[in-house]
Amino acid sequence: LQGSEKVTLRRLLSHTAGTTVSGFRGYRYSEPIPSLIQILNGEPPANSDPIVVDLVPGTRFRYSGGGYEVMDQAIRDITGKSYPDFMSERVLRPLDMRLSTYEQPLQPSKRAFAASGYYADGVPVPGGHHIYPEIAAAGLWTTATDVARFLVELQLSLRGESNRVLSREGTELVLTEVERDYSLGFDLWTQRGQPYFGHRGANDGFRGRMVAHRTLGYGVVILTNSDNGHELSDAVLILIGRREGWPGF
Repeated sequence: LQGSEKVTLRRLLSHTAGTTVSGFRGYRYSEPIPSLIQILNGEPPANSDPIVVDLVPGTRFRYSGGGYEVMDQAIRDITGKSYPDFMSERVLRPLDMRLSTYEQPLQPSKRAFAASGYYADGVPVPGGHHIYPEIAAAGLWTTATDVARFLVELQLSLRGESNRVLSREGTELVLTEVERDYSLGFDLWTQRGQPYFGHRGANDGFRGRMVAHRTLGYGVVILTNSDNGHELSDAVLILIGRREGWPGF
């Protein structure tokens, strides 16, 4: 892959950097946990392939959680801080997301309050949940209320009414399409002409979804502890949109 195109932060966040590995399976509490370097190189005990660039950066969209792990390493190299500490300092604490953490694995005192995940057939995930050392891509523990605080901040920032995390210009950049209705970490779409942004999330036994209107302040966060959660969240989203009279529903 020779040429002038580079792997950039913008391309990593928009899944256009040409990096591999879409997602991660996680690890049971009884299994050895790899370091970030082992994850990047696909070395034991990592259970995922090496994260490499096998497409010319900038040429196409391909979802790559692996690219977010490259970003994680870049943050560590540049700031000298771990990803959990960096995100706590820059995002979680400023937005009062007190029940959110990138701590992997959870401390026993916190694990007691964590939801247990379930597969589609109702069988529980062994140990309640997996450990995800792939922190940037899959490691956030949070609540619907905390994620809603994050969405509200983005909406206020777009209106120039808050800049606790990003300036108005920075938020507009984050929510500007790069490729295939995707921006820097968010899906973008119009629903009967109305502009929305959001994202779906999935780990073993868990499914989540966040949706927000770009200008009018509407939004919802639905977190479930089941592999069937996307079907449920789709139905709940439609019910809420119709009941509340959201534009486009």
